[in-house]
Amino acid sequence: MADEITIESITSTVETPEALSGEQKTFLTEHAAELEDDVATKYGITKPEKKIEPEVRPGEEPVVPPKKDEEEIDPDDEARISKLVDKKVAPLQAQLVQRTNEAEADTFLRSPETLKKYPDASKYREAMLKYMNHPAYSRIPASNVFRIVAGDDLVKLGAQREREAAIKVKGTQVNSSSARVPQGQKDWGNASREEFEAKRAEVLGRSS
Repeated sequence: MADEITIESITSTVETPEALSGEQKTFLTEHAAELEDDVATKYGITKPEKKIEPEVRPGEEPVVPPKKDEEEIDPDDEARISKLVDKKVAPLQAQLVQRTNEAEADTFLRSPETLKKYPDASKYREAMLKYMNHPAYSRIPASNVFRIVAGDDLVKLGAQREREAAIKVKGTQVNSSSARVPQGQKDWGNASREEFEAKRAEVLGRSS
């Protein structure tokens, strides 16, 4: 009875691939996956490619690709799935928009330029956010929304500042005109009491 052929029996007795018998070479080819890399190289046997399995984090299940007949989803099912996903994602999106708008509004309201012009601008914060969170105003910058919600007050503030500026200018003009005395005339603003009484008596004497 012939000795049974095994990988060990071949590698321990055959030194070169040329020395392999047809039966031995066929055996090694059929068992190529079991051969060590150096043994396969030594005898010229091509090993099959290893199947690569993706590494999965502990506690996670590998994602199994759907079968061909599972890839086609019914349109009605797809619509329902999409609706469910939107329902779950919508609150997160709204929260993200809210935080983004709050950051933009606060940046505008706390900027040195805004505080210099409108010291009490922060009182419009809530009104600004109501506008900014509305889809119709989602693309309008915070500075423009501020002008919308504070419009009436800004008009009043502007009018008040104009009045103050006009009063200041008028006061400056009055002071300037009173300070200038025509050449050859007495500056009665700096006259002594005696000079004033003498002039008064002269005027009264002329009119009597």
